[in-house]
Amino acid sequence: MSKIVIPRPLHIVLDDMGWMSGKDDRANGGPSRLGIKRRPCYKDYLAVNELGKRLNMKISCAFVLGEWDPDNRLGAIKHLSKYKENWNNAAYLDKEELKKCVDAVNDCKYIDLAVHG
Repeated sequence: MSKIVIPRPLHIVLDDMGWMSGKDDRANGGPSRLGIKRRPCYKDYLAVNELGKRLNMKISCAFVLGEWDPDNRLGAIKHLSKYKENWNNAAYLDKEELKKCVDAVNDCKYIDLAVHG
C-alpha cells in the first residue's frame, strides 16, 4: 500500500458542503453538487473531521446553507433564488438526517465553517 504525502504548509478548503442531495443537476440548470449517487450524510462530516484530525489542521468547509432550511424561511427573501416565493426546500429534507448532520458538524473540532456565497 502506498502512502499519500501532503506537504506543509497547506490549507484545505472544501467547497459546496452541506448538500442534502449528491445528484449533479447541471442538465436542468441546477448545481453540480457532489456528483455522487447517494445522499450525503452525517458520516461524511465525521470523515472530513477525521482528515483534519490526522493532519492536525482545521479544514475550511464552505456550506450551501440554503439546503438546510427546514422551514422554507429563505422563500421570504426576495430574489434569493430562481424559485422566489415558491422556494420549498423542506420537501427534500430528511429532518432526522439533517439533525444528525448539524450535530456532527457542531461537534467536529476540525471543521471550520464558512458560508458559500
